[in-house]
Amino acid sequence: DWNMMQMMEGAINGFDNTNVMLWKLGPEDKSNGQYLAVTDFPYVHHIDPDTFAVKAKYGLNLMEGISMSSSAHWRREVNKDSSLQFHMIYNPITMKADFALYRFHSTWEEREVVSKFPIPHMSIIHMFSNTENYAVVALYPVVVDFWSMLKHKMHPFESLKKLDDPTRFYLINLHDGSVIDGFQTDDPALVFSTHHMNAWEEGGEIVFDLACNPWDAMATYMDIPRMMNQSLSSKNKADFEMKRVRLSTVEKSVKVEDWPNARGIPMLNTLDFPMINNNYNGKKNRYAYGWVSIDYWRQTLVKKDLEDTMNDKMWSQNSHYPGEVFFIPRPGAEAEDDGVLVTVVFDGEQKRSYLLLIDGKTFTEVNRAYLPFKVPFSFHGNWFPE
Repeated sequence: DWNMMQMMEGAINGFDNTNVMLWKLGPEDKSNGQYLAVTDFPYVHHIDPDTFAVKAKYGLNLMEGISMSSSAHWRREVNKDSSLQFHMIYNPITMKADFALYRFHSTWEEREVVSKFPIPHMSIIHMFSNTENYAVVALYPVVVDFWSMLKHKMHPFESLKKLDDPTRFYLINLHDGSVIDGFQTDDPALVFSTHHMNAWEEGGEIVFDLACNPWDAMATYMDIPRMMNQSLSSKNKADFEMKRVRLSTVEKSVKVEDWPNARGIPMLNTLDFPMINNNYNGKKNRYAYGWVSIDYWRQTLVKKDLEDTMNDKMWSQNSHYPGEVFFIPRPGAEAEDDGVLVTVVFDGEQKRSYLLLIDGKTFTEVNRAYLPFKVPFSFHGNWFPE
């Protein structure tokens, strides 16, 4: 916990803790574009991909407004080298926030506003998704109560508050910036979500998969005393769950569906950090991969076949704790699941971390390489084909 002097020092120095994710602006060319260290805070660091040295710190300029929040999860436009990112910008007139979607090209400076529109409140939005023609934004009734942050010693996620409000969805046209709104739901499963998996267009619908969590998950899940003192249970699934959402652009309706689960194993639908072969970003995917954690210590990786769930597969090893997986397609591959998954695993018996490679088709171990460092619980990772 910070004391008052440390809080003042932090305010003077500004935020520089952008270690959640790495992103590459521009094409698959190491000499063209920028590598960024990013988080949900609205600043990024331009880094050298070989040394990790920081080259510069970037944020929006004052003419664009004061950004209050962004996302660690940038999105690549379908079949393009441009990237999408949002900022929630404080509006001094309404004293609320405007949602601004940006398109970035090969550098931070090469950016343009795709769309900017007012939102009723500044929600906790960790991620969004995109199809070929639309960005898909979920506005949850979960906010940070800034007035209570001092009471919580400036820990923002301890200051979360749930509003008596529906979850709203917005579709942003990536060509002209127009916004389709009016999508609302009170479905308790959609009160909050951490991660979008993928989105695509299907007839008159926009379809996307969400990893849905309890509304206070950001405050409670990473709480160290809760981790250290948890009573083990006989639960057979995690507290989070994947849901499929269908937005009808004609009826302005929201339909929520469960994932199929022919094997009847509850945990197969309760995964987070959902990952696909990113060559299918914005298009309908068949395979999904993810991470399940039951009572923290029972951790399992899952491969989901959404067309034939009898083919669902799992990987786990007692006392081994994996993180988020990332899919790397095999060069020249034609099948969607032809590639390898990589993740960092902590071996609780040897107290060492290792890089694990899993075959994308069979979901069996290819190899593991022990590392010279212990790697803490993995937030996110990335892989750059260049």
